[in-house]
Amino acid sequence: MPAFRSAPALFAFVLAVLLAALPAGMPPAAAAVTEAAAASRYGYERTVKITFPVAGPTSWTDTYHADRGGGSRVHQATDIMAGKLQRIHAARGGYVCYAPTTQPSYGWMLSVCGNDGLRYSYLHLNNDRPGTDDGRGGIGRAYAPGIRQGIPVARGQLIGYVGDSGNAESTAPHLHFEIHDPALNDPRIDRPRYDPQRINPYWSLHAATSRDDFPGRAYPKPKPVPRVSEGATGTAVALSRRRAAPARTVVVVPTRGPRPALLAGPLAAVSDGIVLPVPRSGLDAAARDEISRIGAVNAYLIGTPTNLGKTVRDGLRSAGVRNIARITAGSYAALSAGIAREMESYPGYSVRRVYLGSNWVDMQAVSALAAHRAAPILFVYPRSVPPSVDSVLGDLRPDAVVAVGPSITDATARAAASAAGVEPGRLGREGPYVTSVVATRRAVRAGLSARRLYVASARSWSEAMAAGPVAARNGAPLLLIDGRKPSGGRRAREWITANGYRYDRAVIVGSARSITDEVQARVARRLAGP
Repeated sequence: MPAFRSAPALFAFVLAVLLAALPAGMPPAAAAVTEAAAASRYGYERTVKITFPVAGPTSWTDTYHADRGGGSRVHQATDIMAGKLQRIHAARGGYVCYAPTTQPSYGWMLSVCGNDGLRYSYLHLNNDRPGTDDGRGGIGRAYAPGIRQGIPVARGQLIGYVGDSGNAESTAPHLHFEIHDPALNDPRIDRPRYDPQRINPYWSLHAATSRDDFPGRAYPKPKPVPRVSEGATGTAVALSRRRAAPARTVVVVPTRGPRPALLAGPLAAVSDGIVLPVPRSGLDAAARDEISRIGAVNAYLIGTPTNLGKTVRDGLRSAGVRNIARITAGSYAALSAGIAREMESYPGYSVRRVYLGSNWVDMQAVSALAAHRAAPILFVYPRSVPPSVDSVLGDLRPDAVVAVGPSITDATARAAASAAGVEPGRLGREGPYVTSVVATRRAVRAGLSARRLYVASARSWSEAMAAGPVAARNGAPLLLIDGRKPSGGRRAREWITANGYRYDRAVIVGSARSITDEVQARVARRLAGP
């Protein structure tokens, strides 16, 4: 039964007593807040995709900031007014991580640790026998049959009953509903009397009602999140196969380091191509077949003949490539400048924005965004701008020069921007995971899909160096995680927890050496789990 919202907050307690007597078919009032409005919020006000936790008629208002305990604390929850013994259902699947066997002073309660990384708490469960307010209902009238600490629960499963136990004895029956996020970092609630890890449930409850997401709904099994890991060349080929569209160009880079591949991504975007890491020994059969499949007729070799020599050229010819050009230089800075100049030579294209990178992790973090925007990545030193980069900035005069990551000093960013005649920009100041989250957010704003995601490790480059350009070509941003920590890294986990439910397609890039099976499983649950 959909919830409806009582207009006067003062009327809520009286209304709640009458609600239990309403007929089951009572129509709901129109929702006052749309899901789109709720989804536009962020931090402690963001929307979490949940099932509405109470079956039957209810009433609720936004009391997150209301005083409690005589002003000693803030409520930070939503009280869902309902009739005594109305059924409470799990808002998300997971396991029961707290279920006391004797009634605490605040009343019977349950906590479910969700498979999305959040904790959902249900307080003031029933403690009375039917038709009474005697406080003698016991655990069997508070929890649903079989509910105990440690057991798994499914989303929408019956877990307990509405009541007024503990410090709610003087109020009308209701469910005190909380959402806890251990990764929440919102300065707006990092202040006295507030728990800095609590989300306001109000917006999530409204979103659930607008979707008609109430107990009793059948949920489909989550889509699997595949892992792609076949070595540097094999992974690039496997990722390329995920898109059926042809490509005119293959940008070949050596497998001995990540920087050429990361610098080459925007060139692949301008030339309608893919980035393909290739060893000195040349192209294997799978790589040649993929070049033939996409119909590439042009190729760039990004590197010296020592790394990409005759064997590689012959393999390209046998795969149908007719035109081969080489871009090489004596340093990564000069190579990045040469790639930018080659991009500028394309008819109808002009460099409007450049990204400055000083290490492979920061360049990987921005690689999908740079490829999507066809914005060159220029290699600089943390404390200086190489002459080749200074020269190309002065010649191309981009409208925006953006330093990526915390390692590039402000003085270096200003010097590079001055060469282009613009003010410097900055993307990420707190390490690779924050940089990646910021880049992912900007990539979605720039037009990449908010429903697709590629995930790679910030600890290993060998398999994922071509992931950014391929992700962008497939319409998806790239998010970096810590592939060896169970959480995947706090910043990445926070992003996935907040946005994972939106994705209908996701790919994890990298073997178990770079993203452990445990991390892969946790990320997959957050991305695909209901």
